[in-house]
Amino acid sequence: MLILKIRQDKRKPKFAVIQLDNDQNYRIYKFVVKKSGLRKGDELDEKKLYELLYWDEFYRAKDAALKFLSYRQRSEYEIQKKLIDLKFKPDIINQVIDNLKTIKLINDSEFADCFVKTALNKRLISRNLMKKKLLEKRIAKEIINDVLEKYYKDLDESKIVRKLAIKQLKKYQKLKAKSTDKEHYIRLAAFLTRRGFSWDIISRVVRSILNVNSVDEI
Repeated sequence: MLILKIRQDKRKPKFAVIQLDNDQNYRIYKFVVKKSGLRKGDELDEKKLYELLYWDEFYRAKDAALKFLSYRQRSEYEIQKKLIDLKFKPDIINQVIDNLKTIKLINDSEFADCFVKTALNKRLISRNLMKKKLLEKRIAKEIINDVLEKYYKDLDESKIVRKLAIKQLKKYQKLKAKSTDKEHYIRLAAFLTRRGFSWDIISRVVRSILNVNSVDEI
């Protein structure tokens, strides 16, 4: 195959269009073309074309991953899933992930630490729910155990539940002034359960706040 022309893509300036004598055109990253050393009039065999297309896809995938990372830090699994959704080939995805790990843009230990710290600053949730969220992002169990120990070691979940319950009860009392203590109890229990706290702690704390010894007294 003979290269008839290499020109810059007018709509996407970072790409070059390679025009071949078999009526085929290929849009390739300009720096990939430049790095290959190809010029107008050169012969382009199948092997060289494969290399061009491979590295073009690699950099397209890497750019997609970098764009995804630009919004916030991501786990390795999140990056992998994003690139799979964008239909990149498995070997390309693996190479991009390896590259990003090498330059430390993917680091699940740092991600987990940042995730837990940020989540706790935004809202208080239980250790169990935090663990579930990290598992959903395919963080390794040993990393999860380390980061949870770091942030939850000195946290008394009873105090967390009490703080959340008091704050939420004030909202319920304001918005639903005519509600009974039993209705407040049910709403608070559901709210705290969604935060992942154990029923034993929830029941004990909510009964304390409502100043009753048992649910039957409500």
